[in-house]
Amino acid sequence: MVENHTGVRLKDMLRKTAKELFPGFKQIWIDKYAASVLEKKHIEFTKYNHNTNKHYKANCFSPAANKFIAVFEDISHEIEVEKKLEKKEKEYQQIFESITDMFQVIKLIYDENNNVVNWTFLQVNPAFEKLTNLSKSEIVGKKMKFVFGTVEEIWLKTYQKIDETGKTLRFEDYSEELAIHFDVIAWKIEAHTIGVIFSDITSRKQTETFIVSQNKKLLIAEEKAKENEALKSAFLLNMSHEIRTPLNAILGFASLLAKNTLK
Repeated sequence: MVENHTGVRLKDMLRKTAKELFPGFKQIWIDKYAASVLEKKHIEFTKYNHNTNKHYKANCFSPAANKFIAVFEDISHEIEVEKKLEKKEKEYQQIFESITDMFQVIKLIYDENNNVVNWTFLQVNPAFEKLTNLSKSEIVGKKMKFVFGTVEEIWLKTYQKIDETGKTLRFEDYSEELAIHFDVIAWKIEAHTIGVIFSDITSRKQTETFIVSQNKKLLIAEEKAKENEALKSAFLLNMSHEIRTPLNAILGFASLLAKNTLK
């Protein structure tokens, strides 16, 4: 195994120093081995070996004076996976921090009757901090009722439903305290853990309210116009009748006079 990792044959290693075999051998390795011998204790550490281009987990102990035994475990794959996970975590954090909508991750708290009674904030983004006017340190790790004093029953029931069914819910909510309309998307991340995004739709709701109000005014105006048209038609019909009746009499007398048959 040593030969496979170093590329040096075992017979070529014997009675050679580490620096003779591997020029540029790092002093940190020598210091660790020396500490094991001098302090006569087991030492465990993880280091990168630039000669083999691998990461090792080393266990070192001294069985006798000025001697040590070292056992190496190649953990290069594990280190590579960790680096990829760290990269993904950073990418996720960048996305999380840049979201303009309010975002929170919460851990539900159940009582002895298996009902959600509170939750703990696991993560919030800057937009959530701005909305609440609180810093992340004042929110994360704290319970909802501790941070805000209370929690509406509807939210407890909604989050419990999501936790129990695993279904994502989307709905609208209005905060009287903040005077803000929200479009809410909540989903289950894992057991008792919920992710929630709040989008401020106050402007849209105000526009919708204005349009509805204008439509109502137009309908009222239309009904009024129809009523006025009906009144006008009735008035003209009545006037026509009132004028036509005496006019008929006048025309009748005029017709008689035109005949000039009176003696």
